[in-house]
Amino acid sequence: MGNHNRKRERDVRNEAIERYVERAFPSQYGLVISGGKLIGDWGNVARHCFVQTVAAEEMADLLGLSHQEKLLLASVAACHDWEKRLQRKSTDFTDEEKKDAQVLFQAAHPDAMLMGALTPYFLLKVLAGEASFLQLIQFLIDDMAKGDEFVSFDERIDEVSARNPNPEPEVQEELGRPYWDVEREIGHGVEKMVYAILNARHIPCASIAVAINERLKNRF
Repeated sequence: MGNHNRKRERDVRNEAIERYVERAFPSQYGLVISGGKLIGDWGNVARHCFVQTVAAEEMADLLGLSHQEKLLLASVAACHDWEKRLQRKSTDFTDEEKKDAQVLFQAAHPDAMLMGALTPYFLLKVLAGEASFLQLIQFLIDDMAKGDEFVSFDERIDEVSARNPNPEPEVQEELGRPYWDVEREIGHGVEKMVYAILNARHIPCASIAVAINERLKNRF
């Protein structure tokens, strides 16, 4: 009974978050649902995007970012995995639907630099000193979004690294060491930066994930 109630609470929360994203980010929502066809068996990918959207907003507020910066982070989070079905199951789309998807992508217009922070090649940019502050925050948010949950960085990396030990062999070759070792090193560095900002803003925070989840619980 307890598990059933928790699932129901989670479903209700996810529905509320989806409705919020639909209102607040209609172009990105349309890209995910209509352009990317993240519906039915692919709905979990859409839910992941939507939870990441509101987590990005809460992270931006905690860090004291501007409204424009918050909007950039959240709008990218809202549609960052929009083409996952198209990439993996291209035959699920007609040629006309593929053209329509590109039109919707242009309408959503997610920031290209921030979208770039969500690819394996971003690690090379960070090591080269070419990553912006907002890119690093977008990277961390994505690395803390596990399905429709927002969890600790290490929990998320433990899960995804076990499932996909080497996501990009070419990147690992350029790195010269295990991909996930570098991902953890960079992620922990960004975490320290976030904690330093929160401390400077006199915001007590023992856990980024707990702080954001508390805010989401009060909000939805």
